[in-house]
Amino acid sequence: MKKKIVVFAAVCVLGITTLTGCNTTEEADGQGATVTTASEVAQMDDPDAVKADASLEKPSFTVDLSGSVSARMNEEASPLTVEATVTNGGTVTYQWYRNTVNSNGGGTPIEGATEATCVPELTEEGITYYYVVATNTLDKSMSKATSSTIEVQVLPAGEWIQNETGWWYRYDDGSYPTSCWKKINGEWYSFDANGYMRDDGWYQEGDAWYYLNSDGSMAHDTVVDGYTVDSNGRWVQ
Repeated sequence: MKKKIVVFAAVCVLGITTLTGCNTTEEADGQGATVTTASEVAQMDDPDAVKADASLEKPSFTVDLSGSVSARMNEEASPLTVEATVTNGGTVTYQWYRNTVNSNGGGTPIEGATEATCVPELTEEGITYYYVVATNTLDKSMSKATSSTIEVQVLPAGEWIQNETGWWYRYDDGSYPTSCWKKINGEWYSFDANGYMRDDGWYQEGDAWYYLNSDGSMAHDTVVDGYTVDSNGRWVQ
């Protein structure tokens, strides 16, 4: 008579090899036993699962990360960009990571950062390292490659200063933005050549018209004086 013994425990294979969740089936008549891991069982249960394949072409980074960049806290950072390609017709996808050390391993995945670009967070001062894992998927196989790292330094935020002329935004080193737009705490502000914030009314730049609220922030996605301004703050003519 044959009988089967199924063991879901830590000790398998003559009590010598330890496998987590291993599954051993022994035939009493001396036929060979089969040992499988939990992951192998999961793959057998899901034949449509995408599996790692060392023979599949890995993505090649034609645009990689390197060096370091800096930005001010609570402003808007320039996006980080990579590009990875394959030649076998597979599909390349991305997952960005952040790390506290200069390493492209052991980082924390950034939720929703699955495109070729990623905008760094500027909510805290300090240095963070970013990298991305590119995955090539073809049929039910996949292979991965990891980019280099880039250092992102978040500098101290500036402070609003008012004098008899108007408002300006001073950084800790005494410098200030001039002749530009700056996104500060989620709102856009326009600064003139002398560094003063423009405010309260319509402002033309090139062929575009913008409306600046009384606090200097740019109006967007609204109607002002019967005129519609879009998500970029431009009057829709």
